[in-house]
Amino acid sequence: MGKKIQTFTTIDDLTGEVRDQYSVFTSAGEGEQAFVKVYLNSDVDVFSLSKTESFILRYIARRSSASPDRPEVIFNIHSKRDVAKQLGCTVGNVTYALSNLVRAKVLLHVGTSAYQLNPYVLGKGTWRSIKELRARLNAKEKEPIE
Repeated sequence: MGKKIQTFTTIDDLTGEVRDQYSVFTSAGEGEQAFVKVYLNSDVDVFSLSKTESFILRYIARRSSASPDRPEVIFNIHSKRDVAKQLGCTVGNVTYALSNLVRAKVLLHVGTSAYQLNPYVLGKGTWRSIKELRARLNAKEKEPIE
């Protein structure tokens, strides 16, 4: 793998002296780490979640797709047991924390054991895919209840 070197230099305009110089080295194989955007203008405070709620949110965010076609994550009893074991708590605690995340609208319950990130609170993927998820959510809210 090749390395990319970028050098930055600060020069004094009056004297022409080099005031500061540094280089940044990056490996050509390194890409940006996976990330989730937090929209601060939403009414949800994702920074004051409990330890269990934060862990569940990270668990679901890591597994969610950036594609608007399949944004949901299956979080069934097996996932709950796995999370409970990792956290050293009960499945009941995990279920309660998951319910709190849905009640707070951080996560959307989209089917049996299926959840997705609320695209108005957290976004994963390109802006285009987040806009598409928001549009689908708006269209779904306007559908008549049968």
